Amino acid sequence: MINFVHNLSRNGSESDNQDKTRDSDWDGLTDWEEVNVYHTDPHKLDTDGDFIRDGLEVKTYHTNPLKMDTSGLGLDDFNAIFTYQINPNNQTAVREVLSKIPNVDVRHWNQSDGDVGWYTDEKYALISSRDPLVQWFAKRAEIKWEPGTMALAGEIIGRLKINGDDAFKGEYGPSEVTPSIDNPSYYLTHGRKGPCTVSALTNLVILRLMDGSNNKAIRVDGKIGDVGHAWCEAFINGKAYVVDYIAVVPRESCYKNSNYVINTPNYDPNWFSK
Repeated sequence: MINFVHNLSRNGSESDNQDKTRDSDWDGLTDWEEVNVYHTDPHKLDTDGDFIRDGLEVKTYHTNPLKMDTSGLGLDDFNAIFTYQINPNNQTAVREVLSKIPNVDVRHWNQSDGDVGWYTDEKYALISSRDPLVQWFAKRAEIKWEPGTMALAGEIIGRLKINGDDAFKGEYGPSEVTPSIDNPSYYLTHGRKGPCTVSALTNLVILRLMDGSNNKAIRVDGKIGDVGHAWCEAFINGKAYVVDYIAVVPRESCYKNSNYVINTPNYDPNWFSK
């Protein structure tokens, strides 16, 4: 069996010449460069897990492919580059963004940003959870509880608030531009308007971050009647809730008294106990 690292470190052999051009993980760096120069993982597209391909970090953005936060100031490289459009190596620019939160300019992401795969809920949620702006909003999020009425009489239901206002403020109007998927930072700073998918994604992040990260939450896809819909489930204070736009309703009562249909593959109603 060939010793991979040993072969990458040798000079002058045919095997070595081949290894100096091989890029096993297609990240834009050769295996030889990864092992001998940058000390990144030659079998991992994104060694530090910041959702930016190693080759882009080294050759385009000149950030540290071994460190999620090149600046060391609390703003990860992905959000610095793609959310705030600043250079993570410029500590003055990073400090300026952090000092202005929440009054900062936020860019709408493209699905190809970072070049490590297309949109998934968990990818967007994880990147957003690292964003100091989203963290700022999450610290100011709360659920206002009140007695339910009619079909929910006898239940305590909630209303999700962020910084004193409803977490969701309506759909886009017919003349408004509707980006395909708003990142939570964009949604939170551009009127909190959009389709259910954007509201559900933002609620997912906010619910996970608020209250000292004691809540668990997942996104659920399905239908209400015949109309496609997305919402969240959250486990709050030992109980499962449906969180849909701003409504926080005990899950059992919500599904019993409404026409939600869950289409999420491999959905497990006991997800919160895993």
